[in-house]
Amino acid sequence: MTPAATVQQYVDALFQLLPPGRYWRRSEDWTRLANMIAGLSPELARVHDRFLDLIREMDPRTTDDLLVNWYELVGFPDPCIPASLLPTTPDEWRAAIHQRVIATGGASAAYIEAVAEALVGPPCNVITGPYLPFRVSLNRCGDRLNESGSEYIWILQAPAATTTAQRTQLECWIDRIKPAHTRADYEYTL
Repeated sequence: MTPAATVQQYVDALFQLLPPGRYWRRSEDWTRLANMIAGLSPELARVHDRFLDLIREMDPRTTDDLLVNWYELVGFPDPCIPASLLPTTPDEWRAAIHQRVIATGGASAAYIEAVAEALVGPPCNVITGPYLPFRVSLNRCGDRLNESGSEYIWILQAPAATTTAQRTQLECWIDRIKPAHTRADYEYTL
């Protein structure tokens, strides 16, 4: 990052910006012009420093002043996270916010399984096959019939040892990240 500007650097820069000519002396002995430049320079240095602060605030890993704004931007407080598991220190909040910002997401079964395993532990399995609807041109007599729209229903299987609190958190997360046009059913049988 660029170091903070000093007042003297702005004094020197403003003197260098003066147009050529005998009326614009480039020295600090001409009192009116030098006083004006000396009066402007501290404010220019302050604005420069605040601009550097703004650049630092744009990254959630280094933010201080905008931490609350980042907090709201990424969706905290989160109803899927119990209050006891929320970060407590500013450094933990920065890390949690950064994780939300860089999360890529996805709609694949593998992504859903990875999220579920991170929440409740392995194994987790997404099943989409049994819910395909009966189609006259593809299926035969005796094949299973399903209701219209059932091709958008899928099952997430999770470990049977999953606690009630984990189930609530898992279902909240999966319902949030699943494709909007689908419906997830949950089975705790593995």
